[in-house]
Amino acid sequence: MISLDGEWEISDDEGEFTFTGNVPGTIQGDLVSQKLVPHPYIGLNERYMRDLESKSWVYIKDFKLDSLSIEENVELVFEGIDTLSDIYLNSRCLGNTDNMFLEYRFDIKDILKKGKNILKVNIKSPVKEPRALERKYGKIGSTHEESARPYIRKAQYSYGWDWGTRLVTSGIWRSVYIESYKKARLTGCTAYLEEIHNKEGIIRVSGYIASIVDLDNLENYKVEVKVNDRPVLEFLLKHRGGESYFDATFTLRDIQLWFPNGLGEQYLYSFEFKLKYKDIEIYKEKKKIGLRTVELIRKQDSEGETFIFAVNGKQVFAKGANWIPADNILTWIKSEDYEKLLYMAREANMNMLRIWGGGIYEDEQFYNLCDKLGIMVWQDFMFACAEYPDHLEWFRNLSNKEVREIVRKLRYHTSIVLWCGNNEINWGFDEWPMMTHKVDGEYLGNKLYLHDFPMICAQEDPSRPYWPSSPYGGDKANSTSSGDYHIWNVWSAWADYKVYAKENGRFISEFGFQSAPDPKTINFYAKKEEQEIFHPVILNHNKQKEGQERILRFINTHFGIIT
Repeated sequence: MISLDGEWEISDDEGEFTFTGNVPGTIQGDLVSQKLVPHPYIGLNERYMRDLESKSWVYIKDFKLDSLSIEENVELVFEGIDTLSDIYLNSRCLGNTDNMFLEYRFDIKDILKKGKNILKVNIKSPVKEPRALERKYGKIGSTHEESARPYIRKAQYSYGWDWGTRLVTSGIWRSVYIESYKKARLTGCTAYLEEIHNKEGIIRVSGYIASIVDLDNLENYKVEVKVNDRPVLEFLLKHRGGESYFDATFTLRDIQLWFPNGLGEQYLYSFEFKLKYKDIEIYKEKKKIGLRTVELIRKQDSEGETFIFAVNGKQVFAKGANWIPADNILTWIKSEDYEKLLYMAREANMNMLRIWGGGIYEDEQFYNLCDKLGIMVWQDFMFACAEYPDHLEWFRNLSNKEVREIVRKLRYHTSIVLWCGNNEINWGFDEWPMMTHKVDGEYLGNKLYLHDFPMICAQEDPSRPYWPSSPYGGDKANSTSSGDYHIWNVWSAWADYKVYAKENGRFISEFGFQSAPDPKTINFYAKKEEQEIFHPVILNHNKQKEGQERILRFINTHFGIIT
């Protein structure tokens, strides 16, 4: 592998900025670190970021190769581009990207050359492009200030939310590299426990093989699986629907199970998947995988229908929180940040985090730590608080491609116990006046959440349940008698936190109550003279409508009038 991370030359289409930036990185992060724009979190500086949204950007990387690979496959890999881009190598157009959440691969064997190579990425404006689509196809319902955001497969929170700033980033936010390999490569390898009897488990293993061209000689390929360095079986490949894959089961004796935090050990097996061609290893993947079963128990009772997770047959009382991205500028999140935050969650006796659907599919380190720490993950797909134009064939296909590839990529993580179609969209169909559009009698987006996504999850990952939305269930989406429930009459509707004691939802998957941040945080973004509770700087840092008024009300209610 040849890494192309590091310094790239960057410029904008208006000729205002030319600088050396970083990959992985974002335009906004680089401009701040080089003091070309002020820090967006300080004072009222957020407004300067709005000036960058309409710009397009060019990333250029010159690199030299002393020799060329003689492997049969040579691919340029982008693990994540934010978001819409055209890519060129040595003046040849390789293709484009249209989804922030996906990895893109390009065959460059016949384009790469010995000596100097020039890689160029043209990144388009993340507001001009979706607004052009909105003008073409029509305005659809969405919360918050950017009505065009549903047309682009980008982290939705970057356009602003009730908990955070508007900071619409652009950049190459994950690694770039050249990978060369023989014949073919493995992708999406996984293993899970199908059933267990007296410490003897039936384990299903599966995965895909990319780049095979000699399909007539498929019998020359095998996949060997090792568990804790012990070979367990070799599998022949199969072919279906234009894809080569392996899928089989084996028996594992004296099985050690993975349990959530507080219920038992988080044992992780070392799995190794080796792709062989005529008995010669040509590619391999190594993964740490826990073995467990997970079930969502939904049974009628005197209050409606239960909503209970059971892991290895044990019912779990879920204790946790919602997880939003830990920074608006994603490349400012460091390894130690994930470590600190997730260990804090475990030490607080949490055993579940819900990855909220307006953010991102998290870094691999996040899931690895959750596997290790026994923190179950409720994984939303990245659709939130909007109508999504699934009546457009290109958008529906792009969304389904995203979900299929994300499930394949993440499904080996034991900690993930649920795939969920979206955040609050079906609740919006029930109650929000801006979300009433229908095509062929169906709300925009429901073809994805109610038909496509459950089918994809059943095909790619039968090891855990799928849930259409959060909240969802009962005679309406946000029901107290069935499914999961979001409590926002407390805080957002001005109810006091004592009202929580009167709530009787079956599974409370989202709720919250705001407080002032740590004084160190306030001192970072506001000068002493700006720290009055209704100062414009303080107000700008509370995105909740009438947020400061609410805080004062509840302080006064419980502690008396502030003087």
